[in-house]
Amino acid sequence: MRDVLLTLLIAGLLVWALMNPFVGVMLWTWLSVMNPHRLTWGFAYDFPFAQATAIVTLISLLIGYRKLKFPVTGLTVTLILFLVWMNITMLFAIHQDLSMEMWSRVTKTLVMTLVALAVVRSEQQIRIFLWVFVMSVAFFGVKGGVFTILTGGESRVYGPPSSHIEDNNAISIALLMMIPLMMFLMNGLKKKGWRLAMLGSVLLCGVAVVASYSRGAFVAGSAMVTMLAVKSRKRLLFIVLILLAVPAILVVMPQKWWDRMDTITIENPDQSIQGRFNAWGMAWNLALDRPIFGGGFAVYEPDVFARYAPDPLDIHSAHSIYFQVLGEHGFVGLGLFLLVSLLMWRTGTRIIKAARTPEMQWRAELARALQVSMVGFLVGGLTVNIAYWDVYYFNLVLLVALERLAPAAAPSLAADLAPLRPLPLTAEAPRRSTTSSA
Repeated sequence: MRDVLLTLLIAGLLVWALMNPFVGVMLWTWLSVMNPHRLTWGFAYDFPFAQATAIVTLISLLIGYRKLKFPVTGLTVTLILFLVWMNITMLFAIHQDLSMEMWSRVTKTLVMTLVALAVVRSEQQIRIFLWVFVMSVAFFGVKGGVFTILTGGESRVYGPPSSHIEDNNAISIALLMMIPLMMFLMNGLKKKGWRLAMLGSVLLCGVAVVASYSRGAFVAGSAMVTMLAVKSRKRLLFIVLILLAVPAILVVMPQKWWDRMDTITIENPDQSIQGRFNAWGMAWNLALDRPIFGGGFAVYEPDVFARYAPDPLDIHSAHSIYFQVLGEHGFVGLGLFLLVSLLMWRTGTRIIKAARTPEMQWRAELARALQVSMVGFLVGGLTVNIAYWDVYYFNLVLLVALERLAPAAAPSLAADLAPLRPLPLTAEAPRRSTTSSA
């Protein structure tokens, strides 16, 4: 019954998406992040709903392409170059046949990111996109938090099966990234009951992060707490909330959780941490040998480790977004990946500086929340394979859409290519027409 209801719902939304590509982007976001079909047990479990949504959305986009304008900025151009470069490195992959599956998955993610960049333009669309995106992840945080409380934290929290956030490390980083965005949404709610419900959801997501037993999330969470304290306009309230909530969560965790966290230190590493060091060494040696193109998506194979790894028998995935991109796409690919993140941060900074009126403050608050979310990804990514995550690139979509709303924005391409100094948006800067993009 659940399969039938979900299929009927998606079929109706697909018809709507054919007439409105924004609906298609929202449906894709829901399917790719939450994977609701993985919560069924019948024919819908393996049905390619996301692929069907992508096809319908692209058709809808082609039908109404004259009504849309793709934002040409340094950030969007760099993202396109990163996508193109990964297609080039695919031609020089060590195991081209084994790389096909990941190449297809990454290409679909980034192509739909480009579609979302063209479609998401207005304030209403930004807010809808944010709600769909955030709650698709938060659902598993609330569910995992309740599960943890009922079981005393004895079992780990995982994400939806066969998704980007299935692994306990991945779902923990995803939930951490959602917490500042949930706090932004909470501040926009008018009814006290809804605000309390969102606050409860934030706390349950925090419980789920702890119960994931992810050491990377512990480090990323510490960095995000610091950044939230810096970025939040209600620093004192936030610090008090953290001081009350964190000890209450940690005190109920079983001894095996503390034993696992104890292995974070270099003096007491466990076998998985040593395996990550070995994988990083393999990626570095591979990049030195193939500095331009790297080894392609499928480099975590015995023959590659036998040639490049310090310990050829200890085979692991990269467990780091930086070594992941370096080993798979060389120093050029890593440079483009890092440049995307740098330009995302600069975009957020420009949005914050441009918010000079009360009506624009919500943009600055959302930009701050997105920057804090970025910290969770960039720090958490030190030990997790999430370089091609749709969750991170949806943050990019929101930042670009926010900048398109800025009434006094300087041309973004020129701003991004300027010296690496945060550039304020001033009233004297050339105005960009918003008639076709708002």
